Amino acid sequence: HAGPGVTVLGAQVTANKKPVQVLSVLGPSSMGDCEVVLEESLPMGKAELRVSFRGTVERGALHGLYHCAYPSSSGGEGAVLMTHFEPTFARRAFPCVDWDTVRPQWRVELQVPAVPTVLSNMPVLSTRKG
Repeated sequence: HAGPGVTVLGAQVTANKKPVQVLSVLGPSSMGDCEVVLEESLPMGKAELRVSFRGTVERGALHGLYHCAYPSSSGGEGAVLMTHFEPTFARRAFPCVDWDTVRPQWRVELQVPAVPTVLSNMPVLSTRKG
């Protein structure tokens, strides 16, 4: 699924660590459905789907990935990005499978300037400069 403001740019698929040819990526439809069309059926075993996308930060909403302003100690205004991903708001931030009965493991990679602090409720897998 991909919600409003999310554009799917492409996809890569591997099955049992071997690349699978992606013929096309369709969607999102008006219902938010996306489809990755493959040259062949996936074999039994482990598969990985990597999706390239462009998303937006919500303003004036308290779901998905949204902007939140707060009064700073200097008297001005500070800003943070917040998330609210339940029950199906994750798809407003990035393409995902977010049904209650199917929860795949996923990782998010953030590219941010060196100055901000990034907090998460999950362990950091890695960091790098550049």
